[in-house]
Amino acid sequence: MIIYLDGDFSLMAKAKLSVEEKKELARKHIMDASIELFYEKGYNQTTTRDIIAKAGILNGSLYNRFRNKDEILASLVKEAIKDILEAASKVFEKERNLLLAASFPGAMQIYLASKSPRIADLLYTVHTMWPAVENYVELNSEWSDRYLSEYGIQDFDEEGIRMCMISLIGSVGNQVGYYAHGGTTSFEDALRHHIFLIAATLGLPLINIGELIDKLTKILEESELCFMGHRLAEEIPELSKGSGKSHN
Repeated sequence: MIIYLDGDFSLMAKAKLSVEEKKELARKHIMDASIELFYEKGYNQTTTRDIIAKAGILNGSLYNRFRNKDEILASLVKEAIKDILEAASKVFEKERNLLLAASFPGAMQIYLASKSPRIADLLYTVHTMWPAVENYVELNSEWSDRYLSEYGIQDFDEEGIRMCMISLIGSVGNQVGYYAHGGTTSFEDALRHHIFLIAATLGLPLINIGELIDKLTKILEESELCFMGHRLAEEIPELSKGSGKSHN
């Protein structure tokens, strides 16, 4: 068990860990503390001082790894996106439906945003950070290029795929922002618009959209999938939203 003394690792714990293990452990504490604080207090109300105190680390441990809380959030979301795409890959392999798999990553964000204004606000914040958006574009481009080619769809070059992903991610960000600002349209209606845009952008046939919506909704409502520590099938506790900008 790791023991903490004065906000840092004990000498006994340090002696048992390599340098890389210490770095990774400190990073994990930072990420875990940040997730909890962003949900509890809201992103704008959380300061780097809050994160340092919650993680039980020294100032240098945070700033040696992240310049600010924007980078922490971008890293959190990048890791979450990797999990989303892994889940989408599994869905794709099981269902053998390209439009279903292509719709899944965005559908997950829209679903989360429709369930919780707090999470919608957090996701919308991410969509306003260009470095985080670039991470999303890169990961989605790699995934889409791989699976589109499997289906013999090769009309897009690398830059073409990138522009498609930028358009689709922008659309998801706006839908998330809609919920962050009090939107009440049902998830199913929002998902319908998302699927229409995916099909049009990628040139995929759209057959029986109602069945596709039902499948995606069932996957999201009954799965063991998690996003940044929250299981999708669970009721997400709503917290006070908070307002204003905090100082790092």
